Amino acid sequence: MAQFWGQRRRKRRSRRRNGTLNFLIVLGLIVGLLTMCRPADRPPDQVSRYAIAQQSEFNHLDYYPQQVINRQHYQPLAPWLGRLILPSAKDISDRPGDWIGFEVYNAPPESQALIGKVVRLEWSKDTALKIKPTLRDVHFTAETIESQRTGNLHPSRLNGRSKVGSLQSLAGARPKDDVVVALGSVKVITSNPSSNTRSALAIDAKSPVLQITAEPTQVTGQFYGLVKILGSAGNSQDLPKACPGDSPCPSEDYQVVHYNSASKKFDGIQEVIRIPQVL
Repeated sequence: MAQFWGQRRRKRRSRRRNGTLNFLIVLGLIVGLLTMCRPADRPPDQVSRYAIAQQSEFNHLDYYPQQVINRQHYQPLAPWLGRLILPSAKDISDRPGDWIGFEVYNAPPESQALIGKVVRLEWSKDTALKIKPTLRDVHFTAETIESQRTGNLHPSRLNGRSKVGSLQSLAGARPKDDVVVALGSVKVITSNPSSNTRSALAIDAKSPVLQITAEPTQVTGQFYGLVKILGSAGNSQDLPKACPGDSPCPSEDYQVVHYNSASKKFDGIQEVIRIPQVL
């Protein structure tokens, strides 16, 4: 009888040990599965191409000083050329409509006094009636926000705005007001009663308003010229610190000769220009 009860006690202890072991095995499996299913650490946001470009000083508008250009060798890209400035939400609320600020870089001879000033750029009345249905409210989706994290550039300044038109969309496409455009057909309105209210853009109430019938064209730079590159004009003292090729970097300074419209040859004046390395 004693032997029988001893066997029963040993079986109970064996079952308890097996139950404990099974519990530990199941617990380990659960912990392992939870670890495997746990989301990976969130990768850091990627830098946009725009942010990379901004690391170079020559991509900043304030890098270029106001200067007198020899019009015999350089021509403006367009009769009307300038920088777009996005109005604040309050500015738009005070004066509704698809209008923006326009800092004049170049203007036709009869409007040279506007160069350097900020004026209001808007659609002509006939065109404004046609594009009115295209006004849209802007609200970023979760997919758009995730796209920003991967380095894509989206118009963050427009997020949350209502009745955004194509002009404001173009001006607000970048984080900064650095979109440079050329204008096509422009009508200068010298009498503008609706512009009596000053805005944050520092638009003079007496300044005329520019009205357009077609969308502005994005451009790079302000002037163009036709030259022949003769060769490097630099030395080891002016080499860039970073370049996309092998070290040492080539000089960014080049000796060029301008095209001569009289002789139809590249025998004009010579000068040194800079062609900067792009990150």
